[in-house]
Amino acid sequence: LIKEELNIKEVDFEDDLSAFMDYFLKPDFRVVGRIFQSKVNDFAKYLASVDAKDFIDKVNEGPVNVEIGGEEFEVTKDYLDIRISAKEGFDVEIDGNVFVILDTEITEDLKDEGYAREFISKIQNLRKDSGFEVTDRINISYQADEDLAKSLDKFKDEIKKETLADSLENTSLDQDAIELNDKEIKIELERL
Repeated sequence: LIKEELNIKEVDFEDDLSAFMDYFLKPDFRVVGRIFQSKVNDFAKYLASVDAKDFIDKVNEGPVNVEIGGEEFEVTKDYLDIRISAKEGFDVEIDGNVFVILDTEITEDLKDEGYAREFISKIQNLRKDSGFEVTDRINISYQADEDLAKSLDKFKDEIKKETLADSLENTSLDQDAIELNDKEIKIELERL
């Protein structure tokens, strides 16, 4: 359902999110100020020096004893201001203890598929604007640069199936170009 509704290729459920997010630790100064008093800055330096994810995991299991300025303190989760940010190529949303991570990398395959989907949408709109019946078979002629033509050719069978086209041909056309994502294309439809 998630894949279908959100147009997502794959949904994974992960236990370890460290491959997708960076963790940063600071003292929660409202809580620790009165506990650490003059050593609060030393505590901040200590937190900046530890592996944040590892430390968070330990504190989640129970209080952690640390030595700050020659004195031992028992650190609990409420002593920490935990900051999380997405690593390069990911976007993260957090709601309570639920993390949703979106891989935002656009691969060549995804880019090609995006062009094909947008092309199908343009064809469907042109069919409607031209007064074609839903069941009318068509031939599609288009003029596009080499990269876009390669993308469309890769999805040729799907394009033809979705648009009820018998043929899909890249050729020279004498008409105005339209936008297709970040490219220009000329399209001509022939009802059969």
